[in-house]
Amino acid sequence: MNPCLAIIDSNTLSSIALRSILWDVYNNVEVYTYGNMDSFIRDSNRHFVHFFVNSDILFKHIDEFETLKAMTTILTEGRNPHLEDSGYLSLDMTMKEEEIIDSLVNLQNIGHYGNTRKHEEDYAELQKDKLSKREKEVLKLMVKGLINKE
Repeated sequence: MNPCLAIIDSNTLSSIALRSILWDVYNNVEVYTYGNMDSFIRDSNRHFVHFFVNSDILFKHIDEFETLKAMTTILTEGRNPHLEDSGYLSLDMTMKEEEIIDSLVNLQNIGHYGNTRKHEEDYAELQKDKLSKREKEVLKLMVKGLINKE
């Protein structure tokens, strides 16, 4: 059985973009997206190994995630210094794709090895261009929350 990751974010395009990046970064994972806590709770029969949660949703439901700090990454728009002492990992969704990938590699290293050391083979594999230039451009716009017309 593959590990399951959950993305809980009301921004559908951002969720789809993050799911695509997660599939590229982590091999053999299942990624489920939820637009709100109600839909996540209705589908909570899965065994998730990590949660990516929009900051607004997380702070509205902080009690549910307090015991899951080590397994939860807060999705932010910009750097938030208040989160640094919260005990949660954070991921700035406005960063460049390469920076998001670096952050996810660090997250994996923290989870598997208890530190942030990089494994050169894993890193080199992730740096290969898996998306075309146009796909990267569209993905960046999706992460910013733009709609199809935009």
